[in-house]
Amino acid sequence: MIYARDFTLKSGDVARVRNAREADAEEIIKLFRTCREETDFLLSYNEESKLTPEKEREIIAGMNEAERSALLVIEYGGSLAGTAGFSEVRDRIKLRHRASFGVNILRGLWGMGLGKAIVQAVIDCARTAEYEQLELEVVAENERAVGLYKSLGFTEFGRNPRGFRTRYGAYQELISMRMEL
Repeated sequence: MIYARDFTLKSGDVARVRNAREADAEEIIKLFRTCREETDFLLSYNEESKLTPEKEREIIAGMNEAERSALLVIEYGGSLAGTAGFSEVRDRIKLRHRASFGVNILRGLWGMGLGKAIVQAVIDCARTAEYEQLELEVVAENERAVGLYKSLGFTEFGRNPRGFRTRYGAYQELISMRMEL
């Protein structure tokens, strides 16, 4: 799936959401590492990542060839500010109508509208791919993200009070959210 669109941010600046390119691989890995260091709201820790630039290029190439999934990046100020990826929940007849996604934005850029822009891009792509439902899980204490998803039309359909267990032994509640497309 091919996607490219400019979004005007709260400040009036323009950010571009587009498909990741193989040439972005090293910058994407660096972005993931930075985002994982900046927040405990993401799925994994840096020491768990086995991504190499070669593997990331393979992932990007595969996503760019896929008809019903995409790895998107958002460019702002001359560099990558975040990523979002979506794909079908599972390749089964009973589940093909559902897509799930994840997103990350550099913490220093939170609150500017970059998250909203890239999530809107995911919604656009999911509709184009003819999904009927878009889903995500978000850490409950990530109130900014929860508020963003609700403002875009996502609704809560469940909670898992012990969804994540941090490296420190604390549990994080996960909220399951969905949007009918």
